[in-house]
Formats: sequence, structure tokens, C-alpha cells
Amino acid sequence: MKTDTLILIKAMRRLADDIQSEDGVANAAIAEAADRLEELNRNVLDKDLTIVTIEDIVTDDKRSNKAKMLAIQYVLRYTVKKEAQP
Repeated sequence: MKTDTLILIKAMRRLADDIQSEDGVANAAIAEAADRLEELNRNVLDKDLTIVTIEDIVTDDKRSNKAKMLAIQYVLRYTVKKEAQP
């Protein structure tokens, strides 16, 4: 089972705050990893949502109805997540 990316980002930020290291290198590395993961996630969502629209999915004759429904659910799920991001 894979952890949702947004949950993983939040967990990494909390770890970066909670871990106690003398030089702060571990904290900085974890915080930077969270930042990069968030940026990558945002870029993927932006590209997915600009390339695929629900209308494109519905009018695609090559997809089965089940594949269309799954694709629409995917687009809607990530649209909601994108809008919920700060």
C-alpha cells in the first residue's frame, strides 16, 4: 500500500521539525525532500489536468465505459486535491 503523497509530505515536514540533530543537516535534508516532493506533485497534477479534460475522456471512442469512469474519477480526485493545496 502506498501512502498518499500529500500525507507523506506532511509527515516529512513534521519529521524535519521533530528530529533533533546537532548540525541540523538531517532536518534540512528532510525539509528539502518534502519541498521537492511537493513541487513534483504539483507539476504532475498541473500537467495531468491541462492535458486531459473530462470531455476528452467521454468522447474517446477507444476507451471502454469502465475505463472512462476510472479516468474521470482520477481527474476529479486530483482536481479536488489541487484546490485543497495551500
